[in-house]
Amino acid sequence: MSLQSEDLVSLLEDRLYTKEELLDLVFRVHPEYSFNSCQWVIGSLLKNNVIYSLGYGFYRLCHNRFAPLPSEMPRDKIAKLMDGSFGNVKKAMFHTSLIERLSGKSLDRKATIIEVEKDQAFGVYYELHDKLSQRMMLDPNGKEIAMYFEDNAIIIRKLFSKSPCAETGFITVEKLIVDLIADPLFGWLYPLEDWDDLVASLIQNYDFKISAVMNYSLRRKCAELIASLIKKHLPEDMKKIKESF
Repeated sequence: MSLQSEDLVSLLEDRLYTKEELLDLVFRVHPEYSFNSCQWVIGSLLKNNVIYSLGYGFYRLCHNRFAPLPSEMPRDKIAKLMDGSFGNVKKAMFHTSLIERLSGKSLDRKATIIEVEKDQAFGVYYELHDKLSQRMMLDPNGKEIAMYFEDNAIIIRKLFSKSPCAETGFITVEKLIVDLIADPLFGWLYPLEDWDDLVASLIQNYDFKISAVMNYSLRRKCAELIASLIKKHLPEDMKKIKESF
């Protein structure tokens, strides 16, 4: 079975859809399809980034997928080491130039941040420390960053439990929205910065799964604040989903 994307996508409106509404739309385009085939079509739309899931049973057309630029990812040698020795490890990586681009601010501290599962942190630290001539910091606290940070350091951290991660290993927008509010690292690195405007911009401009953000914010104990920011900055036509959390 092939996905007749042109016929189907041309009927998709720029609004929230429930699963039932999508199934009905697919069936109208392909009345010969079974229920399972219609579900397969929806899965294909998700896989091909035609639509995305916001959670709570809602879907919408993709507008702006979140993805770091090559310059905002760990440099080639770091990426190759991580892919080689830790390719199957759950991780979230980025370079702080990502924050500069998204915020429009010039930051005085540059670093590569690599978060990995707790039991892998020491292994990643020693692997990179052994093969790179670069300042390495393992799960530093605020005092250690203030005293020992060097520009373009590599900071290895323990990944917060059940963080929303991508198969690529690079940080997700869902994780970044919450971490900018809840993770003390951003305050330690940039004590004079306020990230509320950046969080608002991420909510307004990128496709993201709201349920993943809310689940993560509960674990990071900032769910009430995150919920208020999402409700404030989501477009008005997202009212239905605002009532779900």
